[in-house]
Amino acid sequence: MNEELARITAKHPDRFSAVALLPATNADIMLREIDYAVKQFGLCRGNGSLRTYGQRPDHGDYEQLWGTAVRMDVPIWMHPSVRQFTPTT
Repeated sequence: MNEELARITAKHPDRFSAVALLPATNADIMLREIDYAVKQFGLCRGNGSLRTYGQRPDHGDYEQLWGTAVRMDVPIWMHPSVRQFTPTT
């Protein structure tokens, strides 16, 4: 998806800027993707539904993501989400 966003914005840089979509499966994957999307494609920020895998944004698993975003001077948009659960009977 980020490759496609980069392709579109490259065609019309005066009209669009892209936000990297960050997979919310775990923090390590998010780190790799933001690094890749910003350095490889020049996407301007990251966006993720951070509670998808069950951790709040202030959980320690995200410390490296926040640090990476600060070092890269890239804002992170946190999309609100509700943790999925399976009812018990």
